[in-house]
Amino acid sequence: MCQPEKRTRKPDPVPGRFEKRHPPFLASGMAWWVATAAVLAVTTGIRLRLLGTPLERDEGEFAYGGQLLLEGAPLYQHIYTMKWPGTHALYALFMAVFGQTPGGIHAGLIVVNVATAVLVFVLARRLCGDAGAFVAAGTYALLSINPPTLGLAAHATHFVALAALGGILLLHRIEVGTSRTRIFLAGLLLGMAALLKQPGVVFGVFAAIWLAWNEASQPDKRWRRLAVRLGCLLLGALLPFVVTCVIVAAAGTFARFWQFTFEYAFSYVSICPWDDRIQILRLVATALFNGAPGLWGGAALGLILIFCDESMRCSRPFVLGFTGFSFLAVCAGGYFREHHFLLLFPAAGLLAGMAVKGLSQFMTRLRLRVPRETVPILLFTIAAACSLIQWQEVFFRLSPAQVSWALYGINPFSQSPEVGRYLAAHCPRQGRIAVLGSEPQLCFYSHRRSATGHIYMYPLTEPQPYAEVMQKEAIREIERANPDYVVFVHFRSSWLVHEDAPTLIFEWYEQYKQAHLELVAWTDMPSGRQVKYHWLPTQGSVAPESRNWLAILRNRKPADPATVKGK
Repeated sequence: MCQPEKRTRKPDPVPGRFEKRHPPFLASGMAWWVATAAVLAVTTGIRLRLLGTPLERDEGEFAYGGQLLLEGAPLYQHIYTMKWPGTHALYALFMAVFGQTPGGIHAGLIVVNVATAVLVFVLARRLCGDAGAFVAAGTYALLSINPPTLGLAAHATHFVALAALGGILLLHRIEVGTSRTRIFLAGLLLGMAALLKQPGVVFGVFAAIWLAWNEASQPDKRWRRLAVRLGCLLLGALLPFVVTCVIVAAAGTFARFWQFTFEYAFSYVSICPWDDRIQILRLVATALFNGAPGLWGGAALGLILIFCDESMRCSRPFVLGFTGFSFLAVCAGGYFREHHFLLLFPAAGLLAGMAVKGLSQFMTRLRLRVPRETVPILLFTIAAACSLIQWQEVFFRLSPAQVSWALYGINPFSQSPEVGRYLAAHCPRQGRIAVLGSEPQLCFYSHRRSATGHIYMYPLTEPQPYAEVMQKEAIREIERANPDYVVFVHFRSSWLVHEDAPTLIFEWYEQYKQAHLELVAWTDMPSGRQVKYHWLPTQGSVAPESRNWLAILRNRKPADPATVKGK
């Protein structure tokens, strides 16, 4: 079995002439921490400037769920979601510390992003030295803000990467005397990664295989020891899920939790044909590479050099295994969303660090009169600078609202805060709103609960066996709640109606609108990225000027707030 590298400086191959390879600054391990901190200061500064970027849909769901948790409301009673509740709970923590605003949520993301970069540095330092660790952490941090990845938003995959990396770091160096407690804690972190988003389970599988690989590589193999270690890992990994099930069952919402996180989730993964998925993968992967070709090129070079350089032979099983399972985590579910690739970025950082190690070995053999890390660090600096220059409009010039437009195009995210403020000002505190569209951020902004647990309309218009049942259920819940306000979102991206999906909810809405609702406000997008707000009474036409509009309708006879309190 390969022994871990000792952190001692190797003598120069040609004594005397090439002894002083590093200036004192670079010779210090602390100097590489300072250099990494400088890169993180740049990426963090960009995130700070864009703290107020309007929430997109996933963020809206997590924010609304976190808001409910802070109010003591059971999650799956008010939100029907196929996501496990870890990220909702983490959002609640962010908002409790930093405030219930987009800025508060994105401040929490900054903490997570910096912590993940630090863990990448620590892990890479073990594998490829100080210079490689600097490049690995810098690559991760820069990729995580690259616009095509949508990493400026607080997606669950950010948090999965942190928890999974923490658990894997604890298991990286497994020795004969490694305590069971340490393995249990690693399993606990990996279990939390899965609770944050289901693909986190893939990292738990990698951890189990890595334990088995280490035991199989020992000269004195003890399979009983491996069984005990796997048991500790499994116990720690299952604990977060078991505790979640107990809490959900105690709240009386286990049936709903199981329905959406298992039954509907399994139906959801089979909706999209595989030919379409491969096409999406190709398009997304191309966009991600074009968004930062230098950084991805460094990772690709590391993947090549790890096979070519014998000095990296001991690192191959871990780095290649971690990279492979990171990609499997991206593939879990078969939907290749841009932000899913955030799970691959720590591995991409490690590969870039291995490229530094391989190039440094090559520079040593050339016997040049410069520190051997000079060329790889220079290449990374150029790649990083090119990435920042390529996206300078987003990073340094556009306002948060304009960044939302640049990243998400025709979506009602930028007008959602204003609509939320209107609802908060006019809807009673204990009142209800019904959002007919997939815009849960409106519930968060307005601090009003949804009249139905179906906060996304996507499942209701998909070609899946529960679609019509869900439509009927949403209709019943809205009619029973008799909401004070209804928001109808006329954006294709908020419905994504399939041709063979049931249309019951649209027919019902037209009848319900005629019988109970009156238009009080709407937003329109007549040209490009311009949003017009119309607050009635108004002069002029009340007809939308474009195909993308959002209508706010008031119930003529809303329910008594006392009758819906706590529901």
